[in-house]
Amino acid sequence: MNILKALAALLPRHHSGSDGGPSRHHSLDCSLSAKLAIALLALLFHVSGALWTAAKIPFPSTIDELQHLSYVQEMAEVPILFPRFEKMRILNDTLGAFTPRANYLNHPSPYYHLMALIDDPAAPAVTRIWVLRVANLVLSSLGIILMLFAGMTLLSNLGAFALFAAILVMFPKLAIVGGLINNDNLGVLATGLCFVGLARLHRGGGNGAGMLFGLGIALAGWTKLTVLVMIGFVLIASELLRLGEAQDRRRWLALGVASAIGAVGFIPTIWNFITYGRPLYIYTGLAHNFVPVAERPALDFLDHAVLFLHQMVLKWPALEPAQWIQIVGLAGAMAAVLTIVAVEARARWRCVGATQIPGPGGAANLIAAAYGLSVVTTLAVHITFGWRVFLEMGDLTSAQPRYYYVVWPGLALAITLALRLLPPGRLRAYGSICLLAALAVATIQFAVFSAALTGTPLAPH
Repeated sequence: MNILKALAALLPRHHSGSDGGPSRHHSLDCSLSAKLAIALLALLFHVSGALWTAAKIPFPSTIDELQHLSYVQEMAEVPILFPRFEKMRILNDTLGAFTPRANYLNHPSPYYHLMALIDDPAAPAVTRIWVLRVANLVLSSLGIILMLFAGMTLLSNLGAFALFAAILVMFPKLAIVGGLINNDNLGVLATGLCFVGLARLHRGGGNGAGMLFGLGIALAGWTKLTVLVMIGFVLIASELLRLGEAQDRRRWLALGVASAIGAVGFIPTIWNFITYGRPLYIYTGLAHNFVPVAERPALDFLDHAVLFLHQMVLKWPALEPAQWIQIVGLAGAMAAVLTIVAVEARARWRCVGATQIPGPGGAANLIAAAYGLSVVTTLAVHITFGWRVFLEMGDLTSAQPRYYYVVWPGLALAITLALRLLPPGRLRAYGSICLLAALAVATIQFAVFSAALTGTPLAPH
C-alpha cells in the first residue's frame, strides 16, 4: 500500500471548485489508489499473455525472430552503429554459426546492441532464447506502464480509466510480440514515451513535456521507420487541430525542445538515403515473396485495397488465421468503433472553439482526434505501399495489423471518450461490455483460456 501511495504522489491531481478538506483529499487518494490497482491489473494481463508466448511459442516464431536474433549476434561480434544490411547473414538452427543466407532486416541498430549486452552467446540456445524473450517482455511492459500513466493524467474519471486500460492491453498482437525477440518491443517503449509526452504537452506542460516527447520521437527513429512515421502523423495532426488557438509561447518553446531532441531520430533515415539512395534498405532476394508477372492475380488498386483490408481482418487475432467468432467480433467492434468515433468527432467539432481545448478534457479530446487522423493517414500510406510492393514483386503480404500498436493507445483513448458520451446507464454499460468482449476474443489470453476449458490444444507458431 505504501508503494501505491508513493506512485500516487507522482500523478497530477484534478481539482475543481474549492480546495476542500481532509475528506476530499482522502477521496482523491482513494481514486488514485484505485487507478493504480486497475493499471496493475491491466499490466498483469499483458504480462501473462507475453509470458505464455515466451514459454510456449516455438523458436523461431514466424515474426522474423531468427532474423532478429541473427542481427543481435552480428552486433555482438562486430559492434557498429550503422551496419551494412546487405552483408548481414542468418544464423543456423543451433545458433552457433552464420549461414550464407542473407538477413533481410533493415532496422537501426540500438535495439540489437541492447540485446547483445544481455545475450550470452556461450549459453545453451534454449537459455539464450528465454533470456532475450523475457528482456523483450520487460521492454514492452515499460511501454505499457507509460501508456497507462498517460491515461491516468488524461482521464480523471475512474470508470473511464478502467475502460481505457482494458482496451489498451487487448490489442491482440501486443502480448504476442511482447514475448518474442523483436525490435517492435523497443517501439512499444518509444510509443509510451510519445504518448506520455504528448499528454503532458497538451495539458500545459513545459520543456519537460517537450523533452519526453522528443525522446520518444528520437527512440522511434532509432528503432523503426514505421514507428517514426506514425508518431510524426500524430504530432502533425495534433498541431493542425490547434491552428486557431491563441499563441502560447510556453507550448511553442516545448515544441522546439521536442523538435530539437526528436531530430536525432531522423539520422538513421538520412544515413540510409546517403548509403542506399532511399529511406530504407530493401532486400530484393526474397524468392518466396516474388511472384512472376504471369502468375499474379489481375488486380487494380481498388481490388488490392479490398484484399488488403480483408487480410488485416484475418491477421487481427493473436493467433492466425482468424476464427469465425473473432471475425464476427472484430466486425462488431469495427462497427462500434466507427459509430462512437463519429460521435466523438461530432462532439469534438461542436466545441472546436480553439480556446476550449486546454484542460484535461480538452487535451484528451484533441489527442484522441489526432491519433484518429494518424490512423486514417497511416492506413492510406500502408495500402499504397502494399500496392507498390505488389506491382514490383507480386507480393500480397504487406498487410500487418501488428504495426498499429503505435496508434493503439490513442485509439483506446478515442473509444473510451466516445463511449463516455453515451448516456449513463444500460446503453453505455452494454456498449462497453460488447466492445470489450469483441476485443477479448482475439487475444492470446482468451485463446489459452478457451483451449483450457475445451481441452483443445493450441497450435502457436
